[in-house]
Amino acid sequence: MVFYYLSLCVAVLAGMMLCEAVIVASPTVRGAYLAIPGVVFMNFAFSGIFVKTPTLPTWAADWLPEISLFKWTVQSQVINLFNFDSSLVCVNAFYFCTYSGFLGLFGWNDTTKWKCFWVIVTNLAVYRGIVLLALLFRTVTQKGMRQFRVVENENEDDRQY
Repeated sequence: MVFYYLSLCVAVLAGMMLCEAVIVASPTVRGAYLAIPGVVFMNFAFSGIFVKTPTLPTWAADWLPEISLFKWTVQSQVINLFNFDSSLVCVNAFYFCTYSGFLGLFGWNDTTKWKCFWVIVTNLAVYRGIVLLALLFRTVTQKGMRQFRVVENENEDDRQY
């Protein structure tokens, strides 16, 4: 139960950092509004549910599923739910077991729930680093310099009532 809540909280934080990275990288507010749904769709599409990893070209299969927060969150929850019990609901006539069949169906084999968790944490750190670098770049390259208003001492005789 602790793993369930911990992984969901970290996944939500990573998703927020991803959206913040998109917002900081967008030149305008409208660009951010247009980019966030596209980024979320790409995360969902390459999670293994819609587009299976073996159907991707080799250059894309190496990295697209790795950056999908949705993939790692759902995969860790499924592994946590089944608890590595591969004997759950085995149908011998069809040579199908729920655990291995479900994970194999989406291309989520050969991993543990803790590996999935640490991939989410790594994505969180990378997205936060991107946000910090983008903010640093924006601060250094902003037009003009910070200007301070100079307040001169006013004489009482110069005041107009």
